[in-house]
Amino acid sequence: MKRLLKISIICLLILSLCFSFFACASKLTIDGKDRNWVLVMITNDEGEVRYCSAEFKLIYPDATMIDLSCKAAGGKIVIIDNVMQMHYYGTYKASDEAEYDVTFDNTDGKVNGFATVSKVNLHDDTVEYNLAIVIDGYTLHFKSVK
Repeated sequence: MKRLLKISIICLLILSLCFSFFACASKLTIDGKDRNWVLVMITNDEGEVRYCSAEFKLIYPDATMIDLSCKAAGGKIVIIDNVMQMHYYGTYKASDEAEYDVTFDNTDGKVNGFATVSKVNLHDDTVEYNLAIVIDGYTLHFKSVK
């Protein structure tokens, strides 16, 4: 009886460990119907905040205020300048080195970079998803809104 109980407990522990591993191994996605990204800030390679949203202008008074959003689906990504009504089109695909390889078209040709998605648990027990796109000497920091 004790042997059966020990085996049962060990089996339950192994099953729970496997379940935890597979649950944590799921990759966060850049796209999806609940992923509407809005700009927080843009930093240069030195980490200086060069651009930011209106929400963060008081924190970064030297940064230029801009209003960008981003959407991604089916391997296509678009960054939208909501003031100038300009669209920057690109593509993304899953990568081994980073979460995603991204490519945007510009007037000089294609610009390559990478993107990562992270999940942050905030102090008020809510969750925020963040998207960082590193491309052409800048990092664009977005957060997900509904």
